[in-house]
Amino acid sequence: MNIYDDLHTGEFIVLEIRKHWNAYFRLFLKTVLLRIVLVAAVVIYFSKLLVSSGTFFQILLLASVLYILGMWWWAYSQWIDEEFDCFILTDERLIDVTQNGLFSISQSETNLDHIQDVKGRINGFWNNIFKTGDVEIQTAAHNVIFQMNYIYNPKEVAHLILQQRDIRLAKLGLELPTHPANSDNV
Repeated sequence: MNIYDDLHTGEFIVLEIRKHWNAYFRLFLKTVLLRIVLVAAVVIYFSKLLVSSGTFFQILLLASVLYILGMWWWAYSQWIDEEFDCFILTDERLIDVTQNGLFSISQSETNLDHIQDVKGRINGFWNNIFKTGDVEIQTAAHNVIFQMNYIYNPKEVAHLILQQRDIRLAKLGLELPTHPANSDNV
């Protein structure tokens, strides 16, 4: 799926929004430190105890190797899920491309004039350090929310989306909405 082939005539991309490397670092910690290192420690511990029991040790070693391979496969599929998620903001619409597993991609879009509310949030210690957070977009449709996590500078991204929406509304000759005085909104 090539998103650039789906652009309307005269439409141009304003911003392509991808996840910050912080998302991959969290995935690395979950995969390597919590799972693979734990299994390696168990195998090393039991290998010293069960050196005399050859068959049991071989079964344990085989099971551990299969578990580690399974963890690498899981980590790869999780990385694919994170890597190929993106928002594409054009001068006419917002496109949300989401990778669901290894072989499934979903694409949602909304016209900028349908966007009602955009929130940029930074929660937590590490997110404040790296300036990463979530962007949530509410559209005119009932219960349709576009959300992307681990975005760099989410409040600035939310502000840019609202700016592009206002430009689009002005171009169409529609009334500009008033922004509520909510601290989450940008």
